[in-house]
Amino acid sequence: MKRSIKILLGPIVAAAVAASPLTAAAQVNAEQMVNIGRNVLSMEDYMLAIQYFNQAIKAKPYLAEPYFLRALAKLNLEDYQGAEQDCSASIERNKFRAEAYKLRGFCRQNLHRDSLAIEDYDIGLKYEPTDKYFMFYKGVALLNLERAGEADTLLTRAIDSNPKFSEAYSARARARLVMGDTIQAMQDIDRSIELSNSEINNYLMRADVHVKRKEWKEAVADMDEVIRLDPQNADMYVNRAWLRYNIDSYAGALADYNYALELDPDNTAATYNR
Repeated sequence: MKRSIKILLGPIVAAAVAASPLTAAAQVNAEQMVNIGRNVLSMEDYMLAIQYFNQAIKAKPYLAEPYFLRALAKLNLEDYQGAEQDCSASIERNKFRAEAYKLRGFCRQNLHRDSLAIEDYDIGLKYEPTDKYFMFYKGVALLNLERAGEADTLLTRAIDSNPKFSEAYSARARARLVMGDTIQAMQDIDRSIELSNSEINNYLMRADVHVKRKEWKEAVADMDEVIRLDPQNADMYVNRAWLRYNIDSYAGALADYNYALELDPDNTAATYNR
């Protein structure tokens, strides 16, 4: 699953966007290349932005900013390895920028290097001890390392200082489910959905708890929401078909299996359960 990260780019400079990233090295104004690259990055043209940052780095390789911004562009292209390397280069040139540790930690999580990510988040928290994203991403990394108790404590801290932080409630629910506290977990899921009702994983997580409690109708209702949000996902119709079967809604289950096969004719689960 692709994740997102909050990085502040600063004010967008209304510089001449017409400048070419292929300007001869001797004529390059590194700061101008950074500013134009930042503009292009804000317009989500990541490949072009990288060309501008390349020019800035070639002209002034000692600057930290173009490495950081190029890392952000690479992250959005899901080049986590390249983004991590650029973050490291930026940190070598300026070790006091907290956002660089956040970005590198996020890349490392996507590379399944959660222990290294936690090291970055710990450094970042020294600079910005109340930053909710440092706490949140570290909490998720702790969860990935099966350290649910520590994750719960840190995510509670994030929620206490940011009571409308929906992602933190969802992550804390995961931690509490691991620890077997379904009551508190359900409260967190409900709160997360109340704050943001478009996150599919919350409905899936709540449906799973309902299934464990054999609350089939409630689970079906959550799958209805999942399908509303992701109507082209055949597997979600297969899930709902199984739930409908458990409440003796055989016609509904059959309809879901049939529609799943319309979306994905090779869907094995729909084929063999229909």
